[in-house]
Amino acid sequence: MQRTSSGRQSRHKDGPTDGPVKAGLKRRADKVGHADWLLCDAAPLGLQQRLGSVLAMELAIGISRRPSQTADSCGLPYQDCGPSRPANSVLPSPRHREEDPIYGACRERANTDKGVWKTRLAGPSLDPRLEDPLSIHPMPFWRGTAWSLPPSSESSRTEIQPAARDRLIRQITTARMKKPDTTVLKQRFTSVKAWELPKQSGSLAPPDVYSNSDMDPTPLEEQTWTVWSILAYWATDVVNLGTWETASSIVSAGLSWREAIPCMVVGTFAVAIPMVLNGAIGAKLHVPFSVITSSSFGYYLRYFCIFSRCVLAMFWLGIQGANGAQCLTVMLTALAPSYARIPNRLSASSGITTQGMCSYFLFWIIQLPLLLIKPTHLRYVFLVKMVAAPVAALAMLGWCVHRAGGGGEIFKLRAEVSGSTYAWLWLSCMTSVTGSWSTLACNIPDFTRYARDPRGQYFQLPFMPIIFTVCGLLGIITTSATKVITGKYLWNPLDIISLWLDMGSGGRCAAFFSALAWFIAQVGTNITANSISAANDLTVMFPRWINIRRGCVIAAIISGWVMVPWKILSSATKFLSFMSGYSVFLAPIAGIMVADFWLIKRGHIDLPALYDPHGRYRYYKGWNWRAAAAFLIPVAPLLPGLGESISGDSAVHISAGAKHLYTFNWLFGFVTSIFLYTVFSLAFPEKASLLKDTIWAKDSTAIDGVIDASDVEHNSDFGHHKTTMADSTMETKEVSV
Repeated sequence: MQRTSSGRQSRHKDGPTDGPVKAGLKRRADKVGHADWLLCDAAPLGLQQRLGSVLAMELAIGISRRPSQTADSCGLPYQDCGPSRPANSVLPSPRHREEDPIYGACRERANTDKGVWKTRLAGPSLDPRLEDPLSIHPMPFWRGTAWSLPPSSESSRTEIQPAARDRLIRQITTARMKKPDTTVLKQRFTSVKAWELPKQSGSLAPPDVYSNSDMDPTPLEEQTWTVWSILAYWATDVVNLGTWETASSIVSAGLSWREAIPCMVVGTFAVAIPMVLNGAIGAKLHVPFSVITSSSFGYYLRYFCIFSRCVLAMFWLGIQGANGAQCLTVMLTALAPSYARIPNRLSASSGITTQGMCSYFLFWIIQLPLLLIKPTHLRYVFLVKMVAAPVAALAMLGWCVHRAGGGGEIFKLRAEVSGSTYAWLWLSCMTSVTGSWSTLACNIPDFTRYARDPRGQYFQLPFMPIIFTVCGLLGIITTSATKVITGKYLWNPLDIISLWLDMGSGGRCAAFFSALAWFIAQVGTNITANSISAANDLTVMFPRWINIRRGCVIAAIISGWVMVPWKILSSATKFLSFMSGYSVFLAPIAGIMVADFWLIKRGHIDLPALYDPHGRYRYYKGWNWRAAAAFLIPVAPLLPGLGESISGDSAVHISAGAKHLYTFNWLFGFVTSIFLYTVFSLAFPEKASLLKDTIWAKDSTAIDGVIDASDVEHNSDFGHHKTTMADSTMETKEVSV
């Protein structure tokens, strides 16, 4: 292959046309202005077989010398690996490559220096997921230095330009997304075995345990969350219809704005305390919630905690989807007013109209493919959400206050209840606030594990109540204003936006863009907080069959159609009942996690044992009876109140004491579980689980991702030895997906 005088390459008719080198790749090489690109067989044979021809072609590409000189045996952009081949020579066909001495030398060099290939793939990274080309998370960590050529006296060698590297990355991504062949699809329709995923081995899990790299300690290069990252997360995640409705439903339940604001402040502080305490666990150990619970509940009992969190994540996924469908209804009505006149063919007991079901189905179809995209690829959507949702909220607030004649009438409204009824209602509303964030009080380590500095996550304690209260205050004032405007409380902001549809073309335009802003907010929240959480839980519970992508699809189906979220949102009372109800189960889980890490184990955890079903956290056959007792005892007296609240049946009668106890179920469950678990653990200690210091490593092998441990002493029934974390390195290994 040679360059013509015009600067473009010309193909020799005797050139290599039987290999996987394709004309499109040659054309791209011409565009980036590099010299001849040649393909060799230097990549390890197993690697080529696994990647397929397209990806193997990308990995094996190198920059040859200029046409006037001789080319390397394989064109690899590092040291010569064998004899030189003239630039105009014809590469041997695949069937004759084994006999070719140049290819033989090239293959020998590649097999003896596989580290170069791994470095070329992932750069100077210690993340085991990046060392395998089929990893699902390598793209953000490509390093330009990995594509740089070593110092050489030969001036003909160059460095791959960033544009060329980006093209390679895009083609590798496309190759990874290649659809399965028809044979695999047919097998999946006829055999359950065909759905089984290849086994992945984590860096800490025993060889016989199904695991995945997402459960490993977060590597150093992924510990990128600063204080501002955490604050930005809350700023984008809190502003959604769920937060607005939680605050607004407090007013519609009978309290005024004077009682609602302190109710939100106290409620958010009550849930922010366990959120920070449990977040510190993830920030220190850099492991997810599903792994941390092994320490307190035992290896097998932890699955109950994971299941409980998964259920609530799916409920929220469905609730936010139902709200998003209402956004779509407003948008379609603003564009085509006749959409509002679709006749209803569904019964009143279904909790939704024909029009609403059409909108819900359309929203579900639009949202499903977005749930399969990594959030890092949707950063512009989240940026729009961060700006659009607050602007829409402020616009609604301004319009409602103006139509209500200013703030005077709004702030004159009083609570509709008094006496003991007022006190118990206040506690019930506070519990609904804590319940709305009870899932994050448990699984906050899933986010704080990425913290660069463990101390940064403590800023959640003051910031989270502030941002929630500000967003809720907008909803409270707006809802109070609707009482003056319409004579009834409109606690759903989309009901307020719907009032604009009758105000001419200008009103419909405002309604469309306001609904679009909330639509983006709902989809963004579902992607970042709900679908990923549920998918992670499903992956941990069924690692043999479910990965993150399959988990997102399953969560979307269950949350969208099995849980009928539109019925939960049919009234403020049912919504509050749901929010208060599920915190009955999550509050003790959060309390037990806090007591175990801070009071019993004093922050000293055997990190490798968290992954071992037969390790020190096995307790009794994988169950920690202390955690089970501390969970069941506070939950049992709350079940009658939960049953009455969810059923809404006036025929169900429970004692006044049980009813009042249920009104502050979060505080009762959280505080009681801490007390009981501490007492049981001190009275009947599990000595094997009590350490004098944190163990970061297994078999004296350094574990990457932890930088604050050194000379850790192992004192347990499992042996006595020391492990040093200084200058930690990660053992090279391959991970299959």
